[in-house]
Amino acid sequence: DGSVDLDFATPSAAAAEVYGSEVYNVDLVLDGSQIWAACNCPYIDTYGKLCKHIWATLRAAENRGFAVEAAKRGKLAISLDLNDDEPLD
Repeated sequence: DGSVDLDFATPSAAAAEVYGSEVYNVDLVLDGSQIWAACNCPYIDTYGKLCKHIWATLRAAENRGFAVEAAKRGKLAISLDLNDDEPLD
């Protein structure tokens, strides 16, 4: 619905701004069959679970090639990267 503005999406990384009640920054990094995800929304801090901003970014980034080839090789796992000190890259 236009709420995800991808900054970039490659086969192994993606970053986006997701528009909701505020603008949230989402980063995704593929490492083998593991996707590491980060979002600066309060949901993650409160519940420690993946948020809708990450899922929306995954869907938008997949349409631009993120993790598509890795998914063809088998299941992918997704985990939160809770290290707020550094951006994912």
